[in-house]
Order: sequence, then C-alpha cells, then structure tokens
Amino acid sequence: MAEFVNVLRASARPGMRVVFGSEVLSAFLAGGYSLGRWLDDTEVDFDERLYARTVFGKAPTLEEYLEEMDIDVLAEAVVFDQSVRGFQVAATCDSATVSLGNAPWTRDPIPVRLQRLAGNDANFEEEVVETPNLYSQQSSEARCGWLDNRVLRGFPNGGVLFEKATIDFSPVIEFTNTAERQLRALRGSEIVFPHVIRHVIALGQCAQGWSARGGAFADGLDLRCSDESNTTINKYGHERVFILRSGERKMFRWHSKIGPQGWRVHFAADDVTKRVIIGYIGEHLSTASES
Repeated sequence: MAEFVNVLRASARPGMRVVFGSEVLSAFLAGGYSLGRWLDDTEVDFDERLYARTVFGKAPTLEEYLEEMDIDVLAEAVVFDQSVRGFQVAATCDSATVSLGNAPWTRDPIPVRLQRLAGNDANFEEEVVETPNLYSQQSSEARCGWLDNRVLRGFPNGGVLFEKATIDFSPVIEFTNTAERQLRALRGSEIVFPHVIRHVIALGQCAQGWSARGGAFADGLDLRCSDESNTTINKYGHERVFILRSGERKMFRWHSKIGPQGWRVHFAADDVTKRVIIGYIGEHLSTASES
C-alpha cells in the first residue's frame, strides 16, 4: 500500500479525478486483510493513511462516474481474459489506470479489448486500446509527460478553464470580471498557460479543503506566493484594486508567482466565508523596487 500511495502522489495533477470501484474498500490486500482495515490500522503510517482517505473521500465510485459521463455500459473491457470495468473507463476516456504492483498488472501500457454490440444485428465489434497503467512510483514518473499533456487536453483554452473552475470549485471560488476576461483571452498556446491552469486549480483545491484544514489559507497552498510589501502598496496599491461581482472594490495584495514571463495571480481569501476570490491573472504589476 505504501507503493500504491506513492503512485497516487506521483501521478496527481491539477484537475485530475480519481475514480474507484464501489467494492474497493472490501478488496483484500493479503490473507483477509482488506483495504478498509488498512485505512483504520493505527500501526500503518498516519500520513499514508490520511492521504489515501483524502483521495477515497473525494473520488466518485465507478458506477457514479459511468452515469455522469454517459459511458456505454453495454461495452465490456477484457484484460488478461478478465472483464474489468475500470479499464473500460480508462480506455474510453483516454485516461490511465492505477494498479497494485502484482503480476500480470506490472506493465505499461496494458492492451484492453473493448467489445460492444454493433448496431441492432447482435454482432460484436472489438477494438484494442493501449491504456497507460501506473503500477509503481517509477512508472508514474515515466508517464509525467503523458499526464501533463492529459491535463492540457482537458483545458484547451482559458475559457474552458474558467467554466470548469467555476463549476468544480463552486461555491468556494470566485473570479472578478477582470480575471474572467484575462482567462477567456488565453488561447491555450501561450507559454504561461499550463502554469495558469496549475495555479487556478491549486487555488480552488486549497479553498475546498480550507474549512476542514483551518489555519491561514496560504499555509495550505502548494504554490510560491506572498503578500505585497507596504512600500509597494503605498505607491502602487491602486493597480491591485479590482471590482468584485457585487460591485465592491477590493485590494488584492496576495499573489502566486508564475515563473515564465513573470506572471502573477492576485487573490484574496476570506477567513470568515472560507472562499477565495481571484482578482487578476496576468503580467507582473508595478512594485516599489522597480522605481
């Protein structure tokens, strides 16, 4: 299980979803010892169990995902002469599977035979799809390029990123009209675009877990970020004032830092409502040190 958790960590990407079969917690790891028991076993590393609980807690069941994505449930995925519904989802949705490191599942990719009825003539048509399979931390790291590109395919441009972030992170995230315009203007081919995706998704995910986590918002944010200095605010604070959807004017001092081209994402986190507002996404604003 330690390796399984390492695989999940190594393959995690902003906006990616993990899906598990409804029977996963009753699956035996060894000799009557189930995954559910492992999650409750106080002799197991606490951080590993906490990470796994977090992933399982957020993940939809395979059945829920099939219904949500309207995937053909009449199709069948055959792997190593076994019918495996999880591989059906991966092969159909251009996704990856995560397998415990036991033979014969220790290979990447894995050929999946998708079989479905062809029309109304009761004949089966078959297609073989090579599905990425993550079975060790090393296999996940070898798939880094594929995983990163998979994220980009899910957000082809800034307009799609805005729409998905608004839906997926409702009600804990909000964009000013300025930030929305800036996102919608991104075509997806810009050097900074993959970084903008990461920052927007990271802010949303951090806001989702803020109430349970407690503490300062920025403490849970896996991004380089900082508050603006008072010297800069005194001279250029007006550049950081943006209008909320309510019509209120608000200063956005905090910002995350995108390396390429020096872009910044200015945000404000409300300690009471536990919501984050993204005010600005664009080039580095003026600072006092530049004077």
